[in-house]
Amino acid sequence: MPDETPPEVFSQFDGFARNRAASAEARAEEEMARITIDHGCFFLDSLLDTRGAEFELRDWVIVALLRRTLITGEAVRSLLQRGLVEPGAATFRTLLELERNLRLVAADNSGRRAHRLAAYGTLKSRHQFKGAPKNPQAREWMFQDEAFFEWFRQQSRKFREWLESEDFQDVAEDMRQARDWHGFSNQEEAFREAGMASDYPLSGFEGTSFFVHATNIDWDYIDSEGLRLKPFARGDASLARDLLGKLTLKLILIYILIWEDSRKPEYQDRVAIQDAHGDTHTIPAPWALLDYAMNVVRPRPP
Repeated sequence: MPDETPPEVFSQFDGFARNRAASAEARAEEEMARITIDHGCFFLDSLLDTRGAEFELRDWVIVALLRRTLITGEAVRSLLQRGLVEPGAATFRTLLELERNLRLVAADNSGRRAHRLAAYGTLKSRHQFKGAPKNPQAREWMFQDEAFFEWFRQQSRKFREWLESEDFQDVAEDMRQARDWHGFSNQEEAFREAGMASDYPLSGFEGTSFFVHATNIDWDYIDSEGLRLKPFARGDASLARDLLGKLTLKLILIYILIWEDSRKPEYQDRVAIQDAHGDTHTIPAPWALLDYAMNVVRPRPP
């Protein structure tokens, strides 16, 4: 088998128009999203530099969620820049879930919800690790590689010790009975508790959304034109522009939530802005970023 197959051997069609220039119609929104994401990265680094030594588990949960928020935001921005509106919209759903989780954790000063969220993934992993050796095929596969089996044992021990530690004693038993980390009976109730009831239908948990699912194949066809598939990458910039605006504002509102929860550290110089009367004021960076973004993205109602 050759080390490298010449690409010209295979017939190809660039269905995603990868060399197409980004749409000028959405350029301002795309740049605003990039600025917002890069500012969020600076904000996260500043939190770790100025307060990391003081962090308790609740703080570590919040910065972990912020890290994942920034990665998700960059994924949405990158997809939309390439005209991939459908997976961009699907990934935006994850951003809504992250915001919900952040709001639920931040609203509980006792730290119990943070403990529940931190324990949830470990609890599920522990359950899977305990069950794997009981499966004959899984057991046979694990014993084929001694190094992997040793890693498996170490991970299993780590999960057990973490769940049995003092940090999780108050939530461990409760979590074993819970359907989800937040303890609410369903996702809609959790969104409502977080003050995001209007975001729930957009989150993809209901069939009313246009996010990419494995079953809504009607979305792949152009309406009223017979059985004609949509292009892979959408040429219409209006959906991308709208989603970039929503992405930018969601990210900034998340920054403000975390900034206020962290006792409002001045992580950069205050920013000078002009009001409608021409007067200049200096305000904290997150609010200045929101003011600037509102003049760029011009959000549309859902």
